[in-house]
Amino acid sequence: GLNMIRELAAEQPEFVQAAQILGGTAVLIVALSLPLIGISFSAAALAADVALLRDFAPLLCAVPLFALSAVHLINGAIYVPTLEPSLRTMLAFAKVDGKRVIDLGSGDGRIVAAAAAAGAAASHGTENNPLLVLYSKVRLASAPRTSVWWGDLWSTDCSSYDVVFVFGMNHIMERLERKLKTELRGGALVVSNGFQMPTWAAEASDNGCWSYRVT
Repeated sequence: GLNMIRELAAEQPEFVQAAQILGGTAVLIVALSLPLIGISFSAAALAADVALLRDFAPLLCAVPLFALSAVHLINGAIYVPTLEPSLRTMLAFAKVDGKRVIDLGSGDGRIVAAAAAAGAAASHGTENNPLLVLYSKVRLASAPRTSVWWGDLWSTDCSSYDVVFVFGMNHIMERLERKLKTELRGGALVVSNGFQMPTWAAEASDNGCWSYRVT
């Protein structure tokens, strides 16, 4: 677990920085509120407490983030960032240049950003965790041809897209397969990270990722 956290932090230091800023702001609000409720400390003691809490700010910020993900687990998948090797594999499968793509459950927006950078004509994402949507919008503020919105993947119409990315979980894959079969036109590509479609034959597979051509 700790090794995974370190790996994610090394891959995306801006996320850790954002967490530190948010956590530091929360700590400051708490510290400023203490006198209002009749609690007082010496300046030295308060400074020491604030410094200690600041060190734990990323963890404090991660708790509500993952809690919100867990709330939505039944209808989708809990937030797990796509690591760089998987991201490269998915983009290699998709060949997104000039295509319209969508990431169902776009998390922190990294696939949306990467697809746009690889030349996608439009790179979109839908995410049911509002904190991740907010983070993604900040991250993608200067990225052209991108859009992320707060929504349920089940209510998202995929019919206009050439490529659909998904990092789901076993319990949604059968239902997702039926949805995509109904909505996507022939020739569209579905690229899945971590979990296979239950009945479709994969066009390609590598590094724990699979691509499926809709017929």
